[in-house]
Amino acid sequence: MATSLYLKDLGWRILGANVRVPGGEIDIIAREAKTGVLVFVEVKTKSGDSRPGFKPEDLYRWKKVKTTRRSCQWYAGKFPKLLFRLGWRIDLVTVQVHQSPLTDYKKDCTISHYKNAV
Repeated sequence: MATSLYLKDLGWRILGANVRVPGGEIDIIAREAKTGVLVFVEVKTKSGDSRPGFKPEDLYRWKKVKTTRRSCQWYAGKFPKLLFRLGWRIDLVTVQVHQSPLTDYKKDCTISHYKNAV
């Protein structure tokens, strides 16, 4: 939820969330406002300080990278008209929740956005 709000605040258009594909799931599919590029967004969230020094980025391991890439390639091949000849990319958005429940994502969590993460 926080990630979708964050992306919408950037002007992005959310095309889908939790999209099931053969062999996996794509967290968010969006269109970037400035470029029009189709972006597949992998979201990793960590709540609280249960493991100090451990960041949400640490949850994105090589096996998940491989699954994400395969899922996005399948989706892009299945729906080529969505690419508009602009291509696509995979971004990683991490959310560190400081206060739960989230009432205002800008205050209650820290969001980091890594473009072309894969």
